[in-house]
Amino acid sequence: MIFVPIVIGIVICNFLLKLKEFLKGLIMKELCVPIPHFGEEQSAEILLKVGEKRMSYNFRVVSFPWDVIDEYSNDDDEVARSLARITRLKNAIKSYNKEWELIQIFTPLEDAKYIQVLYRKREKL
Repeated sequence: MIFVPIVIGIVICNFLLKLKEFLKGLIMKELCVPIPHFGEEQSAEILLKVGEKRMSYNFRVVSFPWDVIDEYSNDDDEVARSLARITRLKNAIKSYNKEWELIQIFTPLEDAKYIQVLYRKREKL
Protein backbone atom coordinates (compact mmCIF):
# COMPACT_ATOMS: atom_id res chain seq x y z
CA MET A 1 0.00 0.00 0.00
CA ILE A 2 2.93 2.38 0.55
CA PHE A 3 3.92 1.97 -3.08
CA VAL A 4 0.69 3.53 -4.41
CA PRO A 5 1.33 7.04 -2.95
CA ILE A 6 4.98 6.88 -4.08
CA VAL A 7 3.98 5.91 -7.63
CA ILE A 8 1.33 8.64 -7.73
CA GLY A 9 3.91 11.14 -6.40
CA ILE A 10 6.40 10.15 -9.12
CA VAL A 11 3.72 10.44 -11.82
CA ILE A 12 2.70 13.90 -10.57
CA CYS A 13 6.35 15.04 -10.40
CA ASN A 14 6.97 13.83 -13.96
CA PHE A 15 3.81 15.58 -15.13
CA LEU A 16 4.85 18.85 -13.44
CA LEU A 17 8.34 18.68 -14.96
CA LYS A 18 6.87 18.12 -18.44
CA LEU A 19 4.38 20.95 -17.88
CA LYS A 20 7.19 23.27 -16.81
CA GLU A 21 9.17 22.46 -19.97
CA PHE A 22 6.08 22.93 -22.10
CA LEU A 23 5.33 26.32 -20.56
CA LYS A 24 8.94 27.43 -21.04
CA GLY A 25 8.51 26.78 -24.76
CA LEU A 26 5.52 29.07 -25.08
CA ILE A 27 6.30 32.51 -26.41
CA MET A 28 3.95 35.37 -25.55
CA LYS A 29 3.26 37.25 -28.77
CA GLU A 30 0.86 39.85 -27.46
CA LEU A 31 0.50 41.87 -24.32
CA CYS A 32 -2.70 43.63 -23.29
CA VAL A 33 -2.13 46.95 -21.54
CA PRO A 34 -5.28 48.71 -20.39
CA ILE A 35 -4.93 52.48 -20.73
CA PRO A 36 -7.63 54.34 -18.78
CA HIS A 37 -9.33 57.35 -20.35
CA PHE A 38 -7.87 56.73 -23.82
CA GLY A 39 -10.15 58.77 -26.03
CA GLU A 40 -10.90 59.22 -29.69
CA GLU A 41 -8.18 60.52 -32.00
CA GLN A 42 -5.48 60.12 -29.34
CA SER A 43 -2.06 58.52 -29.66
CA ALA A 44 -0.12 56.60 -27.03
CA GLU A 45 3.53 55.62 -26.96
CA ILE A 46 4.40 52.43 -25.11
CA LEU A 47 8.01 51.84 -24.02
CA LEU A 48 8.69 48.21 -23.23
CA LYS A 49 11.81 46.62 -21.77
CA VAL A 50 12.28 42.86 -22.08
CA GLY A 51 15.48 41.79 -20.38
CA GLU A 52 17.93 44.42 -21.55
CA LYS A 53 16.18 45.05 -24.86
CA ARG A 54 14.07 48.22 -25.14
CA MET A 55 11.19 48.47 -27.60
CA SER A 56 8.90 51.36 -28.42
CA TYR A 57 5.40 51.15 -29.88
CA ASN A 58 3.01 53.87 -30.97
CA PHE A 59 -0.74 53.30 -30.94
CA ARG A 60 -3.59 55.43 -32.20
CA VAL A 61 -7.35 55.20 -31.81
CA VAL A 62 -9.22 56.54 -34.84
CA SER A 63 -12.96 57.13 -35.18
CA PHE A 64 -14.57 56.40 -38.54
CA PRO A 65 -18.15 57.18 -39.60
CA TRP A 66 -20.38 54.21 -38.81
CA ASP A 67 -24.08 54.97 -38.94
CA VAL A 68 -24.34 58.29 -40.76
CA ILE A 69 -26.18 59.57 -43.78
CA ASP A 70 -23.92 59.51 -46.83
CA GLU A 71 -23.73 58.03 -50.35
CA TYR A 72 -24.01 54.49 -48.91
CA SER A 73 -27.22 55.27 -47.00
CA ASN A 74 -30.15 54.61 -49.28
CA ASP A 75 -32.61 52.39 -47.45
CA ASP A 76 -34.24 51.78 -44.10
CA ASP A 77 -33.75 48.03 -44.60
CA GLU A 78 -31.52 46.61 -41.81
CA VAL A 79 -29.50 44.48 -44.25
CA ALA A 80 -28.83 47.50 -46.47
CA ARG A 81 -27.84 49.56 -43.38
CA SER A 82 -25.42 46.82 -42.28
CA LEU A 83 -23.88 46.60 -45.75
CA ALA A 84 -23.51 50.38 -45.82
CA ARG A 85 -21.70 50.31 -42.45
CA ILE A 86 -19.38 47.54 -43.61
CA THR A 87 -18.60 49.30 -46.90
CA ARG A 88 -18.00 52.60 -45.10
CA LEU A 89 -15.59 50.97 -42.61
CA LYS A 90 -13.83 48.91 -45.29
CA ASN A 91 -13.16 52.02 -47.40
CA ALA A 92 -11.96 54.01 -44.39
CA ILE A 93 -9.51 51.28 -43.37
CA LYS A 94 -8.33 50.76 -46.94
CA SER A 95 -7.56 54.45 -47.42
CA TYR A 96 -5.93 55.00 -44.00
CA ASN A 97 -2.25 55.96 -43.72
CA LYS A 98 -0.16 52.87 -44.63
CA GLU A 99 2.43 53.75 -41.96
CA TRP A 100 -0.10 52.42 -39.44
CA GLU A 101 -1.27 48.79 -39.21
CA LEU A 102 -4.75 47.74 -38.10
CA ILE A 103 -4.73 46.06 -34.68
CA GLN A 104 -8.35 46.00 -33.50
CA ILE A 105 -11.84 47.13 -34.48
CA PHE A 106 -13.87 47.94 -31.38
CA THR A 107 -17.54 47.03 -31.10
CA PRO A 108 -19.59 50.20 -31.51
CA LEU A 109 -22.26 51.09 -29.00
CA GLU A 110 -25.86 50.70 -30.08
CA ASP A 111 -26.92 53.71 -32.20
CA ALA A 112 -23.28 54.88 -32.45
CA LYS A 113 -22.50 57.31 -35.26
CA TYR A 114 -18.78 56.41 -35.21
CA ILE A 115 -16.75 53.23 -34.81
CA GLN A 116 -13.32 53.21 -33.20
CA VAL A 117 -10.30 51.43 -34.63
CA LEU A 118 -6.92 50.82 -33.00
CA TYR A 119 -3.76 51.16 -35.11
CA ARG A 120 -0.09 50.56 -34.34
CA LYS A 121 2.67 52.44 -36.16
CA ARG A 122 4.66 50.09 -38.38
CA GLU A 123 8.31 49.60 -37.55
CA LYS A 124 10.71 51.10 -40.07
CA LEU A 125 13.15 48.51 -41.34
